Amino acid sequence: LQKELKPMNPVGKFFAVKAVVFFSFWQSLAITALVKMNVIQDLLPDFYKLFETNPEGLAATTQDFLICLEMFVFALVHHRVFSYREFLPEEAVRTGGKGGGGAAGDGDSDVSAAGDFGHSLRAMLDLDDVWRDTRGTLRPILPRKPSPVARVPGPAAASTPRSPP
Repeated sequence: LQKELKPMNPVGKFFAVKAVVFFSFWQSLAITALVKMNVIQDLLPDFYKLFETNPEGLAATTQDFLICLEMFVFALVHHRVFSYREFLPEEAVRTGGKGGGGAAGDGDSDVSAAGDFGHSLRAMLDLDDVWRDTRGTLRPILPRKPSPVARVPGPAAASTPRSPP
């Protein structure tokens, strides 16, 4: 099982997601504790005057500011760990995304392996799969159309002249 999962890097993905959640949680607790102990107020005495806030507002503002900075770092980590390269066809990975030549990992060559931007954009905006999935999901709960006992010929069949027998 370890060999099969190795290309997907599950441990890296697990830690990348958990780091965001747990780091933000523990950071908020630490900032709240520092504000309650007046540590941050002593370090930033003019902060209250500048933003006209109370201790709870100071904790929230500090937390929000630090999260903005940290999310840039976490975005870089997620970009590396949740790479698109694992979804490329095998030949694109071997040839670097070009049909030949180029090494895997040549920045621009990997992009061409996934197709042109216009094709990707049209595929992203195509809502047919959403429509089919919604219909398939709702089919069991929607009322069924009554089926006719006998078929009535449509207007095209009625207007066609019949040949004599």
